[in-house]
Amino acid sequence: MTQYQYTPANSYPGSWRMAGNRTERIRGAVLEQYLYDECNRLLQITDGADTVKNYTYDNSGNMLSDGEMSYLYDGFGRLEQVTKADGSFQKNHYDAEGLRAEMEENGQLVKFLYNENREAAAEEESDGNVIRYIRGLGLISSDSEKAKTYYHYVSDEQGSITHVINGEDKESGELPQEDVQPQVLNHYEYDAFGNTVSCEEQVHNRFRYTGEQYDPLTGQYYLRARYYNPVIARFTQEDTYYGDGLNLYTYCQNNPVLYHDPTGHGTKENSPYSRKEQQYIDAGADPDTARLAAQCYPDAKSKQDLYNKYKKQGYSAQDAKKLANREIIHGEEATKKYIKDNNVKKSGPDYTATSPRDNVNTDWRTQERLNAQRNAGAGKGNESGSKTNTKPYTNSRPSFRKGVVEQVWENAKGPDGLVRDPNTGEVINWTPGESRKGVWDMGHIPEAKYSEMHEAYMNGELTTKEFVDWYNDPANYRPELPSNNRSHKYE
Repeated sequence: MTQYQYTPANSYPGSWRMAGNRTERIRGAVLEQYLYDECNRLLQITDGADTVKNYTYDNSGNMLSDGEMSYLYDGFGRLEQVTKADGSFQKNHYDAEGLRAEMEENGQLVKFLYNENREAAAEEESDGNVIRYIRGLGLISSDSEKAKTYYHYVSDEQGSITHVINGEDKESGELPQEDVQPQVLNHYEYDAFGNTVSCEEQVHNRFRYTGEQYDPLTGQYYLRARYYNPVIARFTQEDTYYGDGLNLYTYCQNNPVLYHDPTGHGTKENSPYSRKEQQYIDAGADPDTARLAAQCYPDAKSKQDLYNKYKKQGYSAQDAKKLANREIIHGEEATKKYIKDNNVKKSGPDYTATSPRDNVNTDWRTQERLNAQRNAGAGKGNESGSKTNTKPYTNSRPSFRKGVVEQVWENAKGPDGLVRDPNTGEVINWTPGESRKGVWDMGHIPEAKYSEMHEAYMNGELTTKEFVDWYNDPANYRPELPSNNRSHKYE
């Protein structure tokens, strides 16, 4: 088992500045020290033994040299060629979508075919050998009809390839007999940032750390938009997306144990479950229920949190445990019932899987009755269009209750604490308590249409209280830039 220790900023250990730049690293008995400029570009690494490694950049922040290799870029800022001091080189050629379609290593050309930005096949021009890659959540296997090879890939929790195992007999192309044990051909071990700690290879393999393509000549990983250097634990180019922080060179917020970066532009959690799903699993739900609950309820409390709540209220340890379990069990049952009808609206942050029974049931009954009335043809008396104008909110909208706007803002925060427009990804800057006029709108989520609910209210299918309660449900909203929300161009 591997154990990790984190800094207060939840980064992998070492010496890091506030901007996320590594300042020191100990390798064996050697202390490396790192120097940066005001743009967070790595300028120099010294090891205390008069060994100095210098880095240079162009005006766009692209690394030009690192003391061992020189880098050349095309007019779109894509890495075109890397040349080492010994004259060996790598050339990259890109397709119309910006993906690396060809790579030339010292004159040996390899062509790649993609499916949804993932490598589906590779062809070695020297011998015409085509390797096909079979994928699920990650890389599962590869085969080559010409070479008569079939390999299985074993991955760890980060998606990194740890073993390559034979699947077919190379000569006959037949699957091994049941009594024949698979043979481990390749074995890899990595540190947290992807440096190869141990490598045993019998067959050529392009995919390693987090399942991404490794370039042996440069020692870097191709992550679509940019190339990642695990030795310095950062990218060699600035990120063209400016939403993940001030430091445009960091890899996975300096926390590669929890995150990976499949695009070169942003982070994804390594867990197969989302953060909300994991909260429900921690609270005792099975994975299927957790996925459903995460869709219906945007928050969850752990069993320990519930236990502590009841202990503070004066309950005995035994009773506190029973009450905590009761809330979790009720939450699972309510969730399963809640999603039976696809027309049921999503619930708000106060209607969590561990919410009081009345909140969940009331929310369910409101939509359940509305669906039943619609199925029975309720509201036909108003089909003539003679709606009464004496009802509240006939020509105006209710006011938001205290705390609703702030809750919508809080719900929209990403792992980095920032709120982005869901349509364009632009960061929205706002401080709770300030006016949001001209800054952001309370945009409805696609599943929550005000026009439909207002019509149901005017037709008598919803009471005034039910309509106002729906209007004040934070889960029905998301922050949107005014220009995007009011233009309706993303609907």
